Parts: sequence; structure tokens; C-alpha cells
Amino acid sequence: MKRLIKYQKKEIVFPAGTTAGVKTESVDFDRAYQLCDGVTVYERAGGGVPYWELGLSDDDLGTYVDTVESKFFKDQGRDERFLEVSIANNKRPIRISVNIPEVLTNDLKFQMIFRLKNTENL
Repeated sequence: MKRLIKYQKKEIVFPAGTTAGVKTESVDFDRAYQLCDGVTVYERAGGGVPYWELGLSDDDLGTYVDTVESKFFKDQGRDERFLEVSIANNKRPIRISVNIPEVLTNDLKFQMIFRLKNTENL
């Protein structure tokens, strides 16, 4: 029997020397789950910049998260760290946009956790 909730992670690394601007990555959700209803970020190394910004979108349905500062995830309490979203799993990649405000003097490393739900049996 499939679990109701799954936490899927995505590791992202931008090396020292990465220039300022918007960088993109993508994530494919586990196809066994129909909905992503939350996302959080755990920063491992800050890149030597005071903050960076994160967005989520896809080519078909547009923007899901329009630029959230990295500080948002650090400032939340342990039980409040998930940003509530509603992203249907349409079996297409979700674009992760990272806006870096200045050249990285160190590596920027973070882990994104996506909370996926099985909505078939609800």
C-alpha cells in the first residue's frame, strides 16, 4: 500500500565564483503522488551572500512561488518551516529559480524538501 505522504529531497549546489543573477534547476516529483502541498529549504552553506531568493514554476501552468527570500525558511519555527503550496503533479519538471544577488565567495548549498501527497484514496 502506498503511503499518504512522502518527503522528496533535492540537493542544490552553486560553487564559489558563480555570478549574480537567476540560476535554474529542476525537479521531477515521484509519479506515484498527485500533489505537492509544501516545500522547505535547509541551507547548508550560504555562499558568502546575505540572502538569495527562490521561485517555483513550470512552463504550462506558470508560477507557484514567486520569489521567497532564503531568510523566510530560517526564521520559521521548526513546525512552521513548510511553505504551503498546491502544485499538481502533472508528470512535468518543476523549475526551481534561484536569484543570487552577488558573486558567490563560497559554495551555496541547500536541500529542498517537497511534501508530496497521495490523493487517490482520499
